Amino acid sequence: WGGGGEGDCVAPQMFKFLAGKGHPEFSTGNQQDAQEYLMHVFKVLERADRAAGLPPVHRPFNVGFEECFKDLQSGRVRYKSDVQCQLSLPIPLDRAVNTAEVSSYEERHAKRQKSSAAGAAEEDKEEPVKPRVPMEACLEAFFGEAVVDGYLSPVTGEKGVAHKRQGISAYPKYLVLHMCRYVVGDDWRPKKLDCLVPAPPTLDLSKYRAKRGGEELLPEDEPPSAAASAGPVPDASIVQQLTAMGFSENAGKRAALSVSNAGVEQAVEWAFEHNGDADFNDPVPAPGAPA
Repeated sequence: WGGGGEGDCVAPQMFKFLAGKGHPEFSTGNQQDAQEYLMHVFKVLERADRAAGLPPVHRPFNVGFEECFKDLQSGRVRYKSDVQCQLSLPIPLDRAVNTAEVSSYEERHAKRQKSSAAGAAEEDKEEPVKPRVPMEACLEAFFGEAVVDGYLSPVTGEKGVAHKRQGISAYPKYLVLHMCRYVVGDDWRPKKLDCLVPAPPTLDLSKYRAKRGGEELLPEDEPPSAAASAGPVPDASIVQQLTAMGFSENAGKRAALSVSNAGVEQAVEWAFEHNGDADFNDPVPAPGAPA
């Protein structure tokens, strides 16, 4: 802050007090989620910067994304741009590189649980073996091609399959990586992935750069059933994090809109409360459409 002198700083406790002032969670001394706290700090600083006529402090963290949506029936594409100040990555446990070691440890752990106190003492000496997922596997899971079934083509007028893929259109000066450790279990309860994702010494993201190949674009106006009409738009970052947890994209959009884009935590709570709804995974109806 300023010229770099000893007075151009703020004590950590004072910063925490000012940044969390008025917030129901961050104003307390409870343990905080680092990613949610960072996003809150960015919002607080952005409001202050806007009032002072300054550029947003989080601009060096901004990542530009470009989604390529391809209608396989017509071969045409549509591009959609977005900017986020973080890269939220899913963790594909099935890509762990030490599954044999994990299985062996779990077998030993199960046997010791059935044994005497001596077995429990022996367990205390062994460090738990956790699944180890390479960072590259997380990147491939995020930037990989996703299949969209039942897409109504605005060109052919028939339902079919579409593909969509994310790419980076603008690289940040500083990259914030958010590992999505909370997922939806088989019982529809949230669970935290207890695994390791080692940070590589270098990270090459050049192959994930968004590319355009001179494709023919889809028409701007889609059929009424698929058209995006004026009205509330779900926050892309909230939808992204819910899909990383295992919810469908439609469910993520419904959750974000149902809580008025208030935040990830509120959207997740709504999703768990309503995952049994018959229309939970249905496309979000356009404003004014019959229920």
